[in-house]
Amino acid sequence: MRVFAGFILRGRLQAISVAAVAAALAMLIPLFSHVAGGTVALVTLRKGLQEGIIVTVVSAVLLAVFGHLSSIDGGIVNIVVGAVVALIWIPILVTSQVLRITRSINLALAVTGGLTIAGVSVFYLYVGDAVAWWRNILQEILVPLLQHVEIPGLSGDTTSLIENMARVMTGVLAATVVFTTMINLFLGRWLQALLFNPGGFGEEFRSVHLGRRMGVVAVIVLLAATIATGIVGGLAVNLLFVVGAVLTVQGLSLVHAVVNYTKAHSAWLFGLYVLMLFLPPQVALALSAAGFADSWMDIRARFRKGGPPAQKSD
Repeated sequence: MRVFAGFILRGRLQAISVAAVAAALAMLIPLFSHVAGGTVALVTLRKGLQEGIIVTVVSAVLLAVFGHLSSIDGGIVNIVVGAVVALIWIPILVTSQVLRITRSINLALAVTGGLTIAGVSVFYLYVGDAVAWWRNILQEILVPLLQHVEIPGLSGDTTSLIENMARVMTGVLAATVVFTTMINLFLGRWLQALLFNPGGFGEEFRSVHLGRRMGVVAVIVLLAATIATGIVGGLAVNLLFVVGAVLTVQGLSLVHAVVNYTKAHSAWLFGLYVLMLFLPPQVALALSAAGFADSWMDIRARFRKGGPPAQKSD
């Protein structure tokens, strides 16, 4: 991976090639989207926002060209490229620049969560009735699909399925943006550390802790989702997904920190990631609960020996 990271940083052409090809491959294998995003993150972290924007813009143009030269409908290509730029590359550009300037992974996570909350709020103000908006989208996309796919227990009635999905689609999409952005940022930071600061990323990641302010935000959003009704209540319910995503990242950091401080076997982490593959909602809920508790009690401090680990930087 050191060779791969070195290749990306060798020049603009190399970075663009990796980002564009990985983005194109992501249409077949979604995990390649993280390779593209991690490349943008690495370039931005090491060479600055301007270089990151150049790589992003040229890669987006190449991705659009690849798409239009393929057999995929041109309208779909435009939607996909627009979604990649808006939901993956722009967030990682902003977050990477925040980390580059502040050298604080905590602030990078907080900014990601804050901007996503702002985005969800603006979306609700713009569309008015977000549930109705998603209901129309899902009826156009999901109903024709379900006519060709039989889902056990659905019995051909898609009304309740679409209604339930429409209520939380904004939050699910927003949480996905948070997770995707942080995975891409962590990948870029890890690649940077391999070249210039071996072991530094592990110490940074284990230090992720947003403090009691995050706990207060979580309580406020939870109370609003429980008490409020109408559009405000719907907005609060969807914001819970964003808050939960941020706390999940902190909870995962907490697990890594506890394993490190207690010198536990790495099999615990391996088992956790296996569970995340097969039971992602349940594991995410447990990690977010751990992250919430950590916001108030700083659980990792109880396991830390010899003081907090010093963060390394480039």
